[in-house]
Amino acid sequence: MKAGITCLCMFFALSAVTLAGEKTFEDKLLKMVDETKRTVGGDLPDETAAYAWWLPPSMWKMMLQNKGLDANEQYNAYSEIMGKYHVFLLGYRGDDGSGEVSLFPVEKIQSMARLVSDSGKPYMPLINDEAQKDALKIEAALLDVIGEVSDTLHVVMYPTKGPQQEDTISPQQHGQISLAMGELKFKWRLPLSAAVPPVVCPKCHEEFVGSYRFCPYDGTELRSVKAKERSHKENKKIEKQDSEAKPNTDTDAKTSKPDTPQES
Repeated sequence: MKAGITCLCMFFALSAVTLAGEKTFEDKLLKMVDETKRTVGGDLPDETAAYAWWLPPSMWKMMLQNKGLDANEQYNAYSEIMGKYHVFLLGYRGDDGSGEVSLFPVEKIQSMARLVSDSGKPYMPLINDEAQKDALKIEAALLDVIGEVSDTLHVVMYPTKGPQQEDTISPQQHGQISLAMGELKFKWRLPLSAAVPPVVCPKCHEEFVGSYRFCPYDGTELRSVKAKERSHKENKKIEKQDSEAKPNTDTDAKTSKPDTPQES
């Protein structure tokens, strides 16, 4: 029991430190890992606890790059599968009805792990034959990207579209999602800041992570950095046009002839 729990905790710890690459990329990947993994419950072996790691498509691509793999080629190979599901790695430790605390198998987790969208709609994991086959492919992909995953964590997949073809989760939209396993509950604020470009305040020019909507200093609505660059270029263009349209008084003074006094 203790070995299984230790392995599970080490998996989360190692996911945050075994990273390579440039400083800015490493920071972004660390931020993504930190934003997507969750633990709730007690730390002791006889206490109920749950573990979750949400793996959005943008994170797959970053992990492939971190491994030095061809991100586009590998990502495209799994994009069809990833496009059908929201993928989570879930683990649960609790009383299975026998009075003792143990690690739950994937079937038990699938029966209790309920994903709730920002609109409050609940979704249960997909457990049909196609989903089970795709889960095996995703497990193989994880083996390539992050190495062997603890057997205490299980791939659990949810649909990207609901019954009315609505998006179940949109990592780039503002809101939140939650995932409940028994009495324990995880929450994620959206958008994931590492999944969206940074934003800037047009008033004080401070830059913030993309999950911010308003400047915390002056309350101004934030713009994308690209919008800031566009505004800067437009201002420069206007200044240039104004400069070209303005008469050059120095040149006019040099070229104009002085009035010749009339003889009386």
